[in-house]
Amino acid sequence: MPDAKEEFDRGPTHAPLPSERWNVADTLLLAVLSLLALGLRLLAIEQWSFGVVEAETFRALTQPLFGGPDGLMASDQSSYPVVFWLLRWLLEIGALPGFTEGWIRLPFAFVGCLLVPSIALFAQPMFGRGVACLAALLIAVHPGHIAASQTADPIVFAMTIAVIAGAVRLSGMRWLSILLCVLAGACHPIGWLCGLGMLCAGGTDRMLRKTPALVWWLLLAHVVVVVPCLLDQVGLSLPILAVIAVLIRPPANGIADPDAASASAPNTLAPNTLGLGLATLAPLVAGGVWWWVAGTCAESACIAALPPLVVLGSCSVVRFSSCLRGQLRANGERRKWLTRLLVTAPTIMLLGELATAVFLYFAIFAGGRPPWREVRDAVLAATTSGHRIEVIAARGCDVMRVYLRPRHWLELDVGNRANRDPHPGVRVSAWPADAAAAQSLLSMPDAMLVLQHNEWRALLGSPEGRALVQDFVPIDLWPSQQLLGDQSLYLLQRRRQD
Repeated sequence: MPDAKEEFDRGPTHAPLPSERWNVADTLLLAVLSLLALGLRLLAIEQWSFGVVEAETFRALTQPLFGGPDGLMASDQSSYPVVFWLLRWLLEIGALPGFTEGWIRLPFAFVGCLLVPSIALFAQPMFGRGVACLAALLIAVHPGHIAASQTADPIVFAMTIAVIAGAVRLSGMRWLSILLCVLAGACHPIGWLCGLGMLCAGGTDRMLRKTPALVWWLLLAHVVVVVPCLLDQVGLSLPILAVIAVLIRPPANGIADPDAASASAPNTLAPNTLGLGLATLAPLVAGGVWWWVAGTCAESACIAALPPLVVLGSCSVVRFSSCLRGQLRANGERRKWLTRLLVTAPTIMLLGELATAVFLYFAIFAGGRPPWREVRDAVLAATTSGHRIEVIAARGCDVMRVYLRPRHWLELDVGNRANRDPHPGVRVSAWPADAAAAQSLLSMPDAMLVLQHNEWRALLGSPEGRALVQDFVPIDLWPSQQLLGDQSLYLLQRRRQD
């Protein structure tokens, strides 16, 4: 017979209540939210230029599958090849007619839409239909997820599959959820952490509550390195609401207001807010470490943390609304319009913040990407007739190769054409770390520089950099002010000798 201490350590038990299934109204609501998500993710999807991450995807789609050191299976992308295999197959059978921005991004937009019903199915068993529907609404209109779904980044596939794995785990299909977790990891390296985090969130939080506080503080300390990207991708409100949901324990029945039980499905599982907190921290910590080592992947990590953040934020909003409704009724408030206004105020404010960010994303920040296509047009217009184009770029080197040398990574034919350059009149080179190599590149005739604002400022800020580019002047500028800084593009050409 277990003693009292064991019962106390086990924590409060939640009697399994009969779970209400999704009714017709709920299904229609999820369908409408999915259509809203689809419309927002298809809006202007072909207008934005490829980004740096998308240039890596383009290279993985065009380089030979097995081509020695230059093949896909010899590159870094070979450790998570599932999405690239799928896209290559869609291109081969003609489902995707071309390699343009819109067609390449289309599968990511559709997979991003699948997250809307998936996150509702994941949240409903633990928190009820109210939290599930609100989480689906928030993810449908969230600007960070819209931007991710309009980007050819495999993290979109990994994130959606990880949430589906969590929903399958809650339904009792353990082995299928593990297989989906493996599939998420095969789509993107952070997918392993996304999948494991969602599986952890679907289990008990007893073990997590026994985790030493030092571990949690170390995890939070790692997140500091990605705070700027976190605020850019998910905003400020959701992290605050998520922290509140983790720190404040819900009542034993999971619903603060007894009258709200009729409007939400009763919980059949104990809400594992600590597990969701771990599912949020895991990709952020990995992204922070990755950013310190390689200087990349911070944005993908923040997007991967978005689903558990949205669920936790929705949980806080619904709890607050339920508690406020109960307090107003206990105080004898008879004005229904005032009660409804106060209860829905947090949701309205959160949706207002997201709607403002969506407007800025489409109307002001132009999809959050610098206008690389305009740079390509200017390079071609400034080319001297009869001369070879020599373009030197830094972080945007692969992007310029996509636009100036789209067949750069294609498999070359055997025989006499084995060494033929598919773009003999265009050369794109990466800015070398060695000063002598950089000087050799810059001495080429008709050399052009394509630099972002911070790269141009860094060159001008050092004596060595100023000496390298002293003969070059900007001939065109494309302003691209973003939330996290200036991503304007400069095109520089050698100063003409009068």
